Amino acid sequence: MVATLTALTACTVAREAGRWGVSELVVSGGGTDTPTLMAMLREDASGVEVSTMEKWCIPSSSKEAYAFALMGFFTIKGLPATVPSCTGAGSTALLGNITPGRSALVLPAPAAQRPSRLLVSSSVIHTDSG
Repeated sequence: MVATLTALTACTVAREAGRWGVSELVVSGGGTDTPTLMAMLREDASGVEVSTMEKWCIPSSSKEAYAFALMGFFTIKGLPATVPSCTGAGSTALLGNITPGRSALVLPAPAAQRPSRLLVSSSVIHTDSG
């Protein structure tokens, strides 16, 4: 049963990658530690570059922390963090909210435009706009 589910997972991901014209697939989570799944995925998704988040110096075990930090960054800058074409949402929206503590909360001015690039380093998240 496990072999069948592993093959089904690889087949499904590869089929959807092909359906959407994906050229690079960055995989994360526990499945990246399963050599059989990764080999099946690379075989089934021929023509698609398959790598893990580690290639981008982000440990798979830290993906939630990075995602929440990125969503927080977008929220504090007043930028929507949804992509309707990816999520199926009807429109873009801010995610989450900022709740002040006991003293007044001073937020930075909203960003003039969305970042076009994200650079993750070991100490800081940098963005470029334009």
